[in-house]
Amino acid sequence: KTTLLNLLAGSIRDYAGTIAYDGLSIRDISNESLFDLISVIQQEVFIFEATIRENITMFGACSEGELSEAIDKAGLTDLVEQKGLGAPCGENGNMLSGGERQRIGIARSILKKNKVLLLDEATSALDASTGYQIIDTIQKMGSKTRIVVTHDIYPELMERFDCVFVLSEGRVAEMGTFNDLLARKGVCWSLVNKAT
Repeated sequence: KTTLLNLLAGSIRDYAGTIAYDGLSIRDISNESLFDLISVIQQEVFIFEATIRENITMFGACSEGELSEAIDKAGLTDLVEQKGLGAPCGENGNMLSGGERQRIGIARSILKKNKVLLLDEATSALDASTGYQIIDTIQKMGSKTRIVVTHDIYPELMERFDCVFVLSEGRVAEMGTFNDLLARKGVCWSLVNKAT
């Protein structure tokens, strides 16, 4: 799954087959253009020993309206209202919860205005409630293309995805809508029943 995301992000250029964005092979897209197109949120979001504002904006400039929109869409409003944008995040973000660090990563992506968001196991270290909220936030991000890799199965959220790919032993075992996969009673069905 991580290899798949690295391929989609253009980090791996030695592969067989075709990967294309809007019909253009990823091999023909420069690293700079890919950086402008794609945002990746890993399981561990890097947080600078700086303020909440600086970590969201990555020390760059943006309008207060853009910042406010990113905070709202990323679900950071409560944190900002409680602590303020000038609050320190601590070394490696040790003054923030795991969910707050993930939401800062999401806010960064919103500010960057990337059209593609890749989420790699971003909920695996979080409690079930926070993990649910993070995926819910990602799904409500509007027109972005979002590819979410997760072991966490939240049936209500899974139903919202256009397509679910189930990987088993490094290969795509099944693909389709979540409800179609459950109806087939295959790999996805057994994973859901094992989780409950």
